[in-house]
Amino acid sequence: MNSSEGEELVREANEVSPEKLFSECCDIQSKASSTLGTDLELHLYSLKTLPPALQQWAFNLVKENLYDEYVAAKDTGWSDEDKQREMTEPNARYIVVNTMGGDARPVGFVYFQFTMEESCDDKDEVKNDEDEDEGSEESGEDVQIPVVYCYELQISASYQHCGLGTHLMSLIEELGRRYHMLKCMLTAFKSNTAALNFYRKRGYEIDGISPSNHLPPRRAARISYEIYSKVL
Repeated sequence: MNSSEGEELVREANEVSPEKLFSECCDIQSKASSTLGTDLELHLYSLKTLPPALQQWAFNLVKENLYDEYVAAKDTGWSDEDKQREMTEPNARYIVVNTMGGDARPVGFVYFQFTMEESCDDKDEVKNDEDEDEGSEESGEDVQIPVVYCYELQISASYQHCGLGTHLMSLIEELGRRYHMLKCMLTAFKSNTAALNFYRKRGYEIDGISPSNHLPPRRAARISYEIYSKVL
């Protein structure tokens, strides 16, 4: 697949309506071995259809769950403005899990996009510290491929460890397959061991473009995150 073909697949996926994607999710759920449970339901939104109050709730949940990780990471830090900007990109899609009944409320979500992302042809070519001293920036040829990128997977504290994260990741992975994305990708803090263990159990590995695979060791060690991917 060349870049032009990948870009066309991403364009087509991004033109799919929220209603059509939601229908796909319902179909995926009907064939899945795991279910949400009778007291929970899914909703799917594009950025245009995401209610402002729900957008603010999603932002607040990210801040509640990850603020300390961001602050501890000297290479990132926390910025309300930067995170709001990241969470309101034009092609943003949100799958939100709500409780049902009189006290219906959101309890978790996944924010993802269909997008083009770099892919390292040679994952084994990691620069050494001498390369860093020489100021080299090249380590193999980078190409662009179509991926489904998970930007946020966040669950309210009282609903964690109940299978919601697994269910949501299964949905976006299958959506990625149905729309011919080559990988599902995500970024995670090295310090977030619970998240790393969760993704590794799902078959995610450190991607070739991740700092530890793409930069000299001393430089990579100063970066707080890794990029993980799973071939679809």
